[in-house]
Amino acid sequence: MVPKDKADLDFELAETIYLTVLGFLNTNIQTDFISIAWGFSLTKENYDRFIKPWHKGIPSSFYAFSIAEEEEKSERLKQAEDEAEHFFLLTHGLNLYPTSFQCLKSEFLRWSIPITMQFFEKLSQLIDPDLYREMLQILKPKAGSE
Repeated sequence: MVPKDKADLDFELAETIYLTVLGFLNTNIQTDFISIAWGFSLTKENYDRFIKPWHKGIPSSFYAFSIAEEEEKSERLKQAEDEAEHFFLLTHGLNLYPTSFQCLKSEFLRWSIPITMQFFEKLSQLIDPDLYREMLQILKPKAGSE
């Protein structure tokens, strides 16, 4: 573990990215409609922490089996009290189209990958290069073991 006083690393942001990734990874996408398995409570506070930094309002569409269901779901969205409730209804409660899921995931990755790369770059500067060499030796397959 890297001492927090020796690193200019935002561990809370790293955890935010990690928990959001888990939501995308743990979602069953082998269906006609998708409900994202967010790994946190669906609250305004968690929306502000986990979603708002990367979500810039790319439209999402929900799946409905009938016109009546579509009207009912549209009415539920209109009754959402705020942006957070609207987002969580779309992504967790109303069954997203697979294309909407992929758009959200791409939007998140576009935001999170550069941050993650910077995090690991800073982290790598704190680790002794000899340790890397030792780790590579351990991971290197031994001759004849394949």
